[in-house]
Amino acid sequence: MDEPTSPTPVDDAHVQHQWILTHPDDALDDVHIELWTDGYTVRVDGGDDEDSEQGRPAVNALLAKYRAAGYRLAHDYPVNDPEPMDDPEPDPAEPADRPDACPECGSEIEYQAEHAAHGRSGPAWLCLGCRWGEWLSP
Repeated sequence: MDEPTSPTPVDDAHVQHQWILTHPDDALDDVHIELWTDGYTVRVDGGDDEDSEQGRPAVNALLAKYRAAGYRLAHDYPVNDPEPMDDPEPDPAEPADRPDACPECGSEIEYQAEHAAHGRSGPAWLCLGCRWGEWLSP
């Protein structure tokens, strides 16, 4: 006597959100759209579209396209949390001699560790108002 087999578990750890669209014409297949946890990959099962690497804008365009073709949203649900993005490296410590305000317009000053302008790059103080700037000497 054969042992009953359990269904193969579905591995959906890579899926962030899923949309299932149905059509009133039973001859048309359901369309499944998945946004993966990387935030970019979009997989389409059913319908006539190919997978995409354009993230949420691609999902929005697909949903609009299929709704215009008579499909309705049957299910829409989150599956997993988005993949955490690596935190960018923090800017090097800001120098201690920060100006109190812009000498030109009095607005707040911002530190940029790698400002580039006029063929030069490096650390600089920049005004958030008038964009006055001062390069910092190494």
